Amino acid sequence: MYRIMLIGEEPQNIPPVLVRVTTGNELARILDGALGYEFDYDAALHEDEMELLSELVQTVQDYGDLWSDPGAGVKVRATYHMTQLLEQVEQTDYFVFGARENRVIEGVTRVPQIGP
Repeated sequence: MYRIMLIGEEPQNIPPVLVRVTTGNELARILDGALGYEFDYDAALHEDEMELLSELVQTVQDYGDLWSDPGAGVKVRATYHMTQLLEQVEQTDYFVFGARENRVIEGVTRVPQIGP
């Protein structure tokens, strides 16, 4: 059992710049091992852009939630799918940037496990 009280940003852990992400493999390296995600985006000007941006961020979140569990073949399909979405997004003159940031979780209590 865990109880989380505060998640704090550490200034030294904030990436100085966001890197442009153009492939599913680049997204996968950001997602791998991540415990949380933040998304920010400009408002879509048209409904088709909104649908595409919505599909991309939902796909990234879904794969991120599952990334440590699937087999290698699923990861290949996932990175391919994310690359396809990124290419579609760029065709609408949107660009994706991303980075990893480590945050400190304070006030966590943990019930010890019994056994090995």
